[in-house]
Amino acid sequence: MEQARDTVDASQIKTSHTLAPREEIWRAIFEDSHLGVCFLDAQGVIEDCNERLARMAGTSVEGLVGFKATEQIRNEALLRTIQEALRGEAGSFEGEYTSATGGRTAVLRVTAKPVDPACRPTVVVLTAEDITERWRAEKSLRESEERFRQLVENINAVVYSVDA
Repeated sequence: MEQARDTVDASQIKTSHTLAPREEIWRAIFEDSHLGVCFLDAQGVIEDCNERLARMAGTSVEGLVGFKATEQIRNEALLRTIQEALRGEAGSFEGEYTSATGGRTAVLRVTAKPVDPACRPTVVVLTAEDITERWRAEKSLRESEERFRQLVENINAVVYSVDA
């Protein structure tokens, strides 16, 4: 019996040594990611988030932990994405969002992934990317292209190109 206990203790020690570096790796990814990341419990409450997501929301990590996403998010499309993920269906949202905690408005690309799709409701990992600058640049390009198209369509002259 004593030998069996020694074997279990040795395997537990080995497992804890292999998990510790992995936990450190995952923690570094979580904290240093260029994406905002949070974990929602099965009721849609933020359990943890990184600093990047807090900045996107215009608040602190402490201001987001405990936030009831399913009750406090006012953007219907984002709320639907989160609710679907809680029911086990991965989803995404891209659009303008005004934070309920900090009042900051940004264009976000959000992915909500259920941790265990077979369990309903399930815990959800949510990632968010602030794409406001890209969205503005694309909007500016579309507007410029539209002005050029209007100019070409309404010009009262013949336009041609000659290769020299």
